[in-house]
Amino acid sequence: MATNFRAFSFATATLAGAAFMALADRPAAAADEIAIGAPLPLTGALSPEGEKLKMGYELWLDEVEKRGGISVGGVPFGSGAIKAASSVAEKYGVPMMASTASSKEVYDQNYKNLFGLYTPNDTLTEPIASLVKAKFPNVVRVAILARNDLYPLALGGEFKKSAESRGLQVVYFEKYTIGTLDHAAAITQIGAAKPDWIIATGYINDLILIRQQMADQNVTAKVITGINGPQYQEWIDAVGAVGDGVTTASWFHSSVRYKSGDLFGDTQNFVKLFTAKYRSEPDFTQASGSAIGVILQMAIEKAGTLDRDKVRNILANTEFKTFFAPVKFGPDGEANSYTPPIYQIQNKKVVVIYPDAIKQADLQPVTGR
Repeated sequence: MATNFRAFSFATATLAGAAFMALADRPAAAADEIAIGAPLPLTGALSPEGEKLKMGYELWLDEVEKRGGISVGGVPFGSGAIKAASSVAEKYGVPMMASTASSKEVYDQNYKNLFGLYTPNDTLTEPIASLVKAKFPNVVRVAILARNDLYPLALGGEFKKSAESRGLQVVYFEKYTIGTLDHAAAITQIGAAKPDWIIATGYINDLILIRQQMADQNVTAKVITGINGPQYQEWIDAVGAVGDGVTTASWFHSSVRYKSGDLFGDTQNFVKLFTAKYRSEPDFTQASGSAIGVILQMAIEKAGTLDRDKVRNILANTEFKTFFAPVKFGPDGEANSYTPPIYQIQNKKVVVIYPDAIKQADLQPVTGR
């Protein structure tokens, strides 16, 4: 039978997080409903990311409902919050889809119920470091400013490894506290270190402030990288001209071209439907919300039941052909089956500079302040 999602709500989470926790117990009166929890940060510093995920979830739900529901028998935002929530999912045997976690520290808990959409952090840092080394052999000195939070700090650590493994010298590595609004002291120290490559990790609001304050102090470098933030249109609009040349990376871009076995059919149709609903192309966070939905849907439909163990086994042993990417979860539950794109902001537009299959432009040096 087709089981319709009649109740699908989003609550403001006290934890800053976003992930699917699926297949909660339902009373007999709601036998035609599937309960899916999606905690979201709709207020506070991470609310921009939470709103983006909500948009992706809602588009997927719209398309499910158009098709009569899911046929049965016939999300905390970021790595830190997801790590906390995953222990609850594991305790109660609830399959949990992590839509925004890429740090190995989330997946080293030997949990059988946790499945993460994103590939590991080094799948972002390694390609960027390789591009920089190949394009700019005179880039030697690296400065890293990382938000003191699980994912951004782990990402900063991976950048350090990727740089040093290529013979680059990390001349500055510091953390900033969550909620920092004034980065002037750190930026002054970065400028004094005379780096050729500046890397900042955090979220949209963090990286807007850091780039603006770098420009205020005329601190620049041949290469400037920020993750996550520059790939969002809000970031580009906020920083203006000084955003040009900044490199970044994420797990999805609307220019990828995947044929899929999900309800969207392919990437182009997903982008078309999203653009029609929201009047803008989807970024990676928005796409992540829909991707988690289609993977869970396909797992339930393939299992032919809402039995948690059976759905969990499908998640663990299936490669899902989605509009987002071909997604297969590794032994630790983290996706390991696709290559995330690398971007640069050029003329206030996001362009893909890696991988070659979808490349739109070459890496260029930062030329402004």
